[in-house]
Amino acid sequence: MNAELAARLTVARSAAGDFERETAAFAAGGPSPDYPVWAYRLDGALRGVFGTAGHGARSERPDSPASGAPMLTPRDRRSILAALDHTAAFLTERAATYCLDCAESPAGLCDYHADDLDQASACRALADRLKEDQ
Repeated sequence: MNAELAARLTVARSAAGDFERETAAFAAGGPSPDYPVWAYRLDGALRGVFGTAGHGARSERPDSPASGAPMLTPRDRRSILAALDHTAAFLTERAATYCLDCAESPAGLCDYHADDLDQASACRALADRLKEDQ
């Protein structure tokens, strides 16, 4: 594993650990995590790992042992799946909040809330892909 990939993997594990700590604090009565921020942070960390590892550049799966790319640990995978699930739930709930722009829209949904639903769908799709790879 080269130094850049090792560094990016460290960043991804750090983000997963930070997310676990923040959600544990929330479970203990602390403030709610900012799930959209976490979705972007975890997505960026994963893209960095897979981009450096040459995701898509080989014929074998990018996370297979033969590819030389790092595999997500079960703990990392659980953290990422939890972050995606929480983010999708938060965005779906936020999209259900009716606003004046929604009232004025012929579709009954403003662009902002429609984007929330699109992002929630993207989170669920990514989670489904990660679950398939287990």
